[in-house]
Amino acid sequence: MTSDNYILKNSKELKELAKEKLKNNWLKAALVCFICWLIADSFSNISSVNDSINSISFLNTHVHLNFVDNSPVNTTFDIISFLLSGALYAGSSLFFLKLIRNQNALVEDLLYGFKNFGTFGKLFLLELIKSLFIILWTLLLIIPGIVAWFKYSMAYYIIIDNPDLSVIDAINLSTEMMDGHKARLFHLVLSFIGWFLLGILTLGIGFIWILPYYETAQANFYEELKSTYEN
Repeated sequence: MTSDNYILKNSKELKELAKEKLKNNWLKAALVCFICWLIADSFSNISSVNDSINSISFLNTHVHLNFVDNSPVNTTFDIISFLLSGALYAGSSLFFLKLIRNQNALVEDLLYGFKNFGTFGKLFLLELIKSLFIILWTLLLIIPGIVAWFKYSMAYYIIIDNPDLSVIDAINLSTEMMDGHKARLFHLVLSFIGWFLLGILTLGIGFIWILPYYETAQANFYEELKSTYEN
């Protein structure tokens, strides 16, 4: 696939480039991913533990009876997790963009989304609208929902590169940039399936190293996509 005689990298090449960019940066990148998981998922996990107390599972018949639990504790932790997700995704995206651009990527970049209320609110709105669009498409069929996820997947990178852009414009630009490239990103994600399975088999420990690899490869994808789009 070419654009103006520019040969786009395949998944293998994007992953090789990711490993090159991660040299001497693995520990720092792993720490960024770990902190994101620790902050965002810890609230969800507390909520899940509270749910599991009210769950009865008949394992041999594969029947699960779950009592509806809308307790204030669950609701509060779920809301906190969602509130933080946009700012955390943006901070992580900034770190990996700086990493692949050979800039001084710092763990402190995770705080990007928390630097002021305006930035935090904008990133929360981005995550909210993205999630709503994906949910609405998924209500039709699962495939349109997956396609929507790929369409909007570049929105955080776009907001970082264009901080004055509105949320809707960032989502629309992501959709436009991904036109004709969704299959490429799908193939890249698919190429990590074996790694993700390995992460599961290691009880999640492997993800400390797998996620930086994946995030760096995806940032490489965006960087190339951006260059192709602008040229």
